[in-house]
Amino acid sequence: MQHFIVNINKRGGNHVKNEKTIHYANNEEDLFSMANLRQKTTGLPMVIWVSEKQGSHSARIKVGTTHSEKINLDETVSISISNPPVMVASSGLSNKDLQLVSEFIKRNEKLLLDYWNKEIDTGDLITNLIKLDS
Repeated sequence: MQHFIVNINKRGGNHVKNEKTIHYANNEEDLFSMANLRQKTTGLPMVIWVSEKQGSHSARIKVGTTHSEKINLDETVSISISNPPVMVASSGLSNKDLQLVSEFIKRNEKLLLDYWNKEIDTGDLITNLIKLDS
């Protein structure tokens, strides 16, 4: 089975440009090379996935769109690790959930970017994450 991830990035002040990049995951290993983090680790009501840099797309995390401890890769959106964080798809998370995830990214931006850039390992990431308050 071939999966694909579409990233849509918006840039520029009054002149918004849309860029569309398609990254094909050629095998299941591409999808499972991400660390999944649940509510007990993040404080978020959904599962998120973080990974080291893969392909040419910008730094991002994947976020489950449902409030669940179950892992469902079919119900995810990508959010940039940037200031401010940007949802790369036009829908999928409520405004409230996007605000929660954005706050999580802001609190952990340097750590997430260090992981993305392969400067720390998964153990360091999990040990140093700043969990959101419940």
